[in-house]
Amino acid sequence: MPIIGVQGAGKSYFIVTLASFVAKHKWGYVDAPHIYDMMAYVQAMKPIPPTMGLIPVKVDIDMVKYMGHVCRKKVRISTGDISGREFEQAIEEAKTSPDMDKMSPSLKKFIDILKKTDGLLVLIDITRYMGKTPDKVEAVLKSFSEQISPIAHAIELAVKLGMKEKPVFFVFSKKDIHKMDVDEIRRIFEPAWCILLRRLEAHGIRVGYYTISSAGWSSLSDLDAFFYGQGFDKLLYDLVVAL
Repeated sequence: MPIIGVQGAGKSYFIVTLASFVAKHKWGYVDAPHIYDMMAYVQAMKPIPPTMGLIPVKVDIDMVKYMGHVCRKKVRISTGDISGREFEQAIEEAKTSPDMDKMSPSLKKFIDILKKTDGLLVLIDITRYMGKTPDKVEAVLKSFSEQISPIAHAIELAVKLGMKEKPVFFVFSKKDIHKMDVDEIRRIFEPAWCILLRRLEAHGIRVGYYTISSAGWSSLSDLDAFFYGQGFDKLLYDLVVAL
């Protein structure tokens, strides 16, 4: 299952944090020799350079636990297959170029990813205008306006390529900045994205909503308090059960 999102959505921080959670609890295996380069930035609480978004990180999950329930299933979550910039370029090309025989390498790469996917983890950054716009709802809607087109087109393309009755989980990143809970975000998200959501329902696609912070945990003495407090266990459990 790939992680998709526009440039700056927080995919690299998210996958490093997710990989650390899975490894700490021995729920699976992290296949990424270069993840340590990314980890250095996470531990220093510095932005990960965009070029590192191309470093493949694959988290192979064998089991998950949540609220006393155990689910054993093999699931691979990956990022680095396509950068945020490549993702945006690929979607823009897919919207305007009907000739699939003349696809750019970025679009070919993205289509190959979608053909093999069992679902999507979609990272959305709702913090882009917070601090610039006094009204929080207006700030979130402005952030949506920059992301709805590439993300919706990507999901529609995945459905066109055969992704039906599979999960699509929306993860609202950077909770440490926006400080909003899932229900508060959903009240803004669902009306704004209602056309896409109704189309997903028609294809039997299960939709999930989560809000998570992936920053500031490396210096904490109690990592579990952070990981469980952010809901990484629930996200992974819901994901594995849905597949």
